[in-house]
Amino acid sequence: MNSYIKYHTTKYPHLTVQDQVKLLYQSYFGPGHFIKDIDTVKKYYINEINNLKYNINENLYEHIGNNFVRVNLSLYNNNFDSSYLIDAFYKSSLFDYNNEILKENFKKELNTIKDDGFLLKYNFDNVHHSLIYNKTYNPHYRVINYNYISIDMKVFQLQNFINSFTDFTIFALEGKCTSGKSTISNKLNNVTIIDVDDFFLPINKKTNERLNEIGGNIDYDLYEQCLKQIKPNSTITYKIFDCHTQSYSQKTVKISNKVLLVGVYSYHQNVRKYINQLCYLIIDEKTQYERLKERKLFAKFINEWVPLENKYFDSYDFIGNANILI
Repeated sequence: MNSYIKYHTTKYPHLTVQDQVKLLYQSYFGPGHFIKDIDTVKKYYINEINNLKYNINENLYEHIGNNFVRVNLSLYNNNFDSSYLIDAFYKSSLFDYNNEILKENFKKELNTIKDDGFLLKYNFDNVHHSLIYNKTYNPHYRVINYNYISIDMKVFQLQNFINSFTDFTIFALEGKCTSGKSTISNKLNNVTIIDVDDFFLPINKKTNERLNEIGGNIDYDLYEQCLKQIKPNSTITYKIFDCHTQSYSQKTVKISNKVLLVGVYSYHQNVRKYINQLCYLIIDEKTQYERLKERKLFAKFINEWVPLENKYFDSYDFIGNANILI
């Protein structure tokens, strides 16, 4: 199953085949089928906002795949500038969505859907949401390219999700290197941050056997020792490793009601039992590569660290199993 469909099926149990088709269609063709000109975009936006009803969706935006997201109007309009979304919506439509390769790939992906009879009459056009989906979730959104999701929107998305939990909760913020995990987590409020980069392996432990393990590039035993200590409203001291000096030290952290484990391998298979919620930060390969080129250890990333990360991310459906996508 498409990972994004799996994610949406879990979040929206009333998702039908018709809604899955709509999601796939939008992930390939974006908002292109809808756009005429910028004035039409503004007109439809203002009309919808003026008649907006409560939307039970608590997320600011939802990833749907192929670098497109649905921005939910109810939360966006109350917290951000509508002119920005209108402009992003229009600009996101300016690509060749009539491309024959896109159409063929879309048709192939339809074959992965377990049909309930809807596909027998489907003519490969955009469709509306199903009646039960509309009635249950009352969707009001705009589809835009993910590149228009600002840092502030990403911070809001994660902070809003964290704030939705009242009980003590441990979150893992996963995502490939350069996806923005540290940038976003440093802007959060009322959450204890534990940096998983503190648990990387020293050189003398980086044997071929260890690095051939999925997630073997982290000292998961040291990481687990830290997680075992975590209790609500406590203070813990744990051992950390400094990659630059190749030495160990102690770190003391006060634990609040919410704990965010930040970094690649934060949701390592050996420690998932300690973690309540998986947050996954999306980045496409092109953007990742461009950001890596700006780093001093570019060759090290490309030749060593990224391949190890990719092996880890390929071992588990992080997108399909995430509790929220950022």
